[in-house]
Amino acid sequence: MAMMRNLLAPYEQRPWAQTNWILVRLWRGCGFGYRYTRLPHLLKTKPEDANLPSLQKPCPSLLLQKHMAELLSQDKDMAASFLNSVLNQLNWAFSEFIGMIQEIQQAAERPERNFVDTRQLKVCATCFDLSVSLLRVLEMTITLVPEIFLDWTRPSAELLLRRLAQLLNQVLNRVTAERNLFDRVVNLRLPGLESVDHYPILVAVTGILVRVLVDSDKQGISRAASVLLSDPCFQLRSIQYLLGEEEGGAIGADSKHFSLHAYTDYISTDEEQKVEQMLTLLTEESKQAAASTATPSEDDLCPICYAHSISAIFKPCSHKSCKACINQHLMNNKDCFFCKATITGVDDYSKPASS
Repeated sequence: MAMMRNLLAPYEQRPWAQTNWILVRLWRGCGFGYRYTRLPHLLKTKPEDANLPSLQKPCPSLLLQKHMAELLSQDKDMAASFLNSVLNQLNWAFSEFIGMIQEIQQAAERPERNFVDTRQLKVCATCFDLSVSLLRVLEMTITLVPEIFLDWTRPSAELLLRRLAQLLNQVLNRVTAERNLFDRVVNLRLPGLESVDHYPILVAVTGILVRVLVDSDKQGISRAASVLLSDPCFQLRSIQYLLGEEEGGAIGADSKHFSLHAYTDYISTDEEQKVEQMLTLLTEESKQAAASTATPSEDDLCPICYAHSISAIFKPCSHKSCKACINQHLMNNKDCFFCKATITGVDDYSKPASS
């Protein structure tokens, strides 16, 4: 229990990456499509590695997972700090990765074909691997203790769910956009970037989404779907991409198009059905949301995210934003977004009725 408490202590000011690899070892073998010894795209490029005795098979620890669930369930402050830290690190690792692949692709497209620095390739691959491992830790957390995100009587649950949805949408959009930067760098097949592929990151994101949108109770599914769809970055096309579909439900004509259906050795029939169930739910929910949403005027929208209506006013400076933005900001900073005054409190705000 003491070891688990120290592993879950917030990651800032610590060698958090090593801690994260340990947590991933406790989970590997239990997650969505996470029973493999060797990743499928690596088997294609290095089939001789398949039988190496040094490759460790998944060996999850159900006992330590149970201890983790107990600690996060009982200690609400630690749970909020831990997840705030994991989400911050994921945001950093994935942003660094995207920045690096932009540089790598620019270098690869120059007429003089400068060789990309091998150290840069290694750091880029490490940022990708860290992003995937942080997603797996989030999957483990949300599977073991779903109430951290879905029980909104917990003070930070709604905020954490909004942040999670925001990050998942960003990852999906970057990786699934048509002929995007990610695709181009994967297709370059540069030595050192072998681990960078659609499968590991998309399957990790899918595991989290399936947990909240299929394997939760009715209220949890409703909350998760509502938060995911209300995020301005949400695109149904990204979810359709997972099953090899194009917009409108047509199956992509390009045989190279990613699809979970192609990985029958890695993803079970039950897991495939859950993804189809999730797509059906989100398709229906997005139709209903489009039909019922009245567009608020620009003056009523939060000036930070432009996604939600203004719902909070800060003390003492009286600046305003939505609750999601100010609550997220206050987890790491106490200064007002706009005037840098120290925020001493936040009150609910509703627009006065027009006379």
